[in-house]
Amino acid sequence: MTDSAEPNAAGKPCAKCPNVPLESVPGNGFSIDRCPQCGGTWFEGTTLDRALRDTPEALLHESPRLPAPGASARKGVCPACKTPMIKVNSLTSPRIIMDVCKVCGGRWLDGGEFMKIRGRGLFARVKRLLGY
Repeated sequence: MTDSAEPNAAGKPCAKCPNVPLESVPGNGFSIDRCPQCGGTWFEGTTLDRALRDTPEALLHESPRLPAPGASARKGVCPACKTPMIKVNSLTSPRIIMDVCKVCGGRWLDGGEFMKIRGRGLFARVKRLLGY
């Protein structure tokens, strides 16, 4: 667990890692949940849109992570309502496939995908460095 995250009071489990509780990361008037094992992040309702506009400090300074081996391929289960999620291409970054709950509308991003969507992934950094 990092200094900026604390155990999730609701005890929500990771969408991809069985029996691993998510940690709560505070934002500006909202919070998101992150898995300490695979690096995946859970966004309820419109929280992903809010986090993209106003990224929590803890996520900005997080070291880039790759998803845990096999995490992307695993079928996700909604941490909030325990419903199997479906895979959907991100509208802002079509190469990123996120897991979406059809029941509650929550969205799961595997480790490293949030910063890629936000344009701060390793590839985006290299492109900026090279002036592309």
